[in-house]
Amino acid sequence: MESVVREPEWAQKIEWAVPFMYADLLQQKYFTGVFNRHPDIMQLHVDAGLWDERDGKPDWANISGHSGYVGARGRILTRMTGMSSHMQNLAEAAGLLHDIGKRNEVLYTKQHGRTWASFEEANKAAEKFLLDAGVDCDLVKVAGSCGHGSLLAMKELLAKDKGQWGDIDKLCLIVSLIDDYSVGTNPVLPVSDGKNALDLRMATNLTATNYTLLNEEGEAHLGKPTFIFQAEVAEAKQNALARMVMEITNTNFDPRRLPEMIEAELQKEMLAAA
Repeated sequence: MESVVREPEWAQKIEWAVPFMYADLLQQKYFTGVFNRHPDIMQLHVDAGLWDERDGKPDWANISGHSGYVGARGRILTRMTGMSSHMQNLAEAAGLLHDIGKRNEVLYTKQHGRTWASFEEANKAAEKFLLDAGVDCDLVKVAGSCGHGSLLAMKELLAKDKGQWGDIDKLCLIVSLIDDYSVGTNPVLPVSDGKNALDLRMATNLTATNYTLLNEEGEAHLGKPTFIFQAEVAEAKQNALARMVMEITNTNFDPRRLPEMIEAELQKEMLAAA
């Protein structure tokens, strides 16, 4: 997707929307910079209705706020695994795009039921939206690596020797792991009582009554309930990516510390941008 120079009005639109996503001034300044690095992608947020104005504010801007965090954390983990600046930029872009269809998904599944089939239809619509907008196929693939629809593909990828992974494969693992543990715009807390942000998020999914059908229907598609399968794949992704970081840095740490290590780097970046 070719980047183009936006008019000053675009920067003003970001300045209007960002305070509705982030309460903290450090967050606002940092993510204003992130969004301005990807004007075409943020225009897609507008086109997807995420910034439709209602009562003087962008009605679905929380999705953009969350996507900013997934993008920033994804870029940091890509750097930590030793990948190029180009791949880091792609990871950030994919994180910003991963929930582009969330508004449509919420509305569609509310009308048609929160079933495997209805989520699948919503995912197809999001993919078509991106492809029709001219987004690169590799970027669409990485953005689409999040969520239950990619679980089998992620498990199959993890079953391969890591020497067979291409750069796009690694980005899929990275961005999907980040989304697995990122909740809204909440900070990531250190490991406590042997549990980290990923453990807590996966446990929450297992008790989510809104997604009971989606969880149960995993048996037919995955061989076990969706969120049990998701938790297993997420832990495997975390372990694999932590090992990559250990090899790059010649260190050894508990893989459960990976999310808090990424968060520490993000906090450094936010303070440096202040």
